[in-house]
Amino acid sequence: MYKIKLKENISRMLLCFRKSASLHSLSLISQEVFHNKIIGLDKDKKKLLIIESNGLEYESKFIDLTEVKTCRLKRIYYAIKADGFRNRKLNDYLSAVTLEFHFINNKHPFVLDFYKTQSNFIYKTIDLEKKARKWETVVSSIITPLQTKPIKIPA
Repeated sequence: MYKIKLKENISRMLLCFRKSASLHSLSLISQEVFHNKIIGLDKDKKKLLIIESNGLEYESKFIDLTEVKTCRLKRIYYAIKADGFRNRKLNDYLSAVTLEFHFINNKHPFVLDFYKTQSNFIYKTIDLEKKARKWETVVSSIITPLQTKPIKIPA
């Protein structure tokens, strides 16, 4: 029953994703489907499209990569007591793996969750972190050349 609902949700998300991409004339060369979100990249227009499922509703978000200063993977941990490492490892305290987008104009950072203990199984941690690192690399490769453009100073 869960797998059927998950497939239905992903199908509806994909439909919303395609409609949003078409509506904004995006040509998504890279995309990734998760159980509750889809991420797509239009490399030419330097735009990231994210569709997230919140129950039966879908929220679309666009990130203009020309406005992104940095994109960093962040691992967030629960509080660790002084003797916390006697019986447990650091990964046992992992709460979330996210990508944080910081913008040139200093607007509030955007956080894209890849792993959260509340909504993902612990055995998915490694796979989801690898996907987050892949997206960090892809986005960083696009924003780095934008930041290193020479500035022309009028004479």
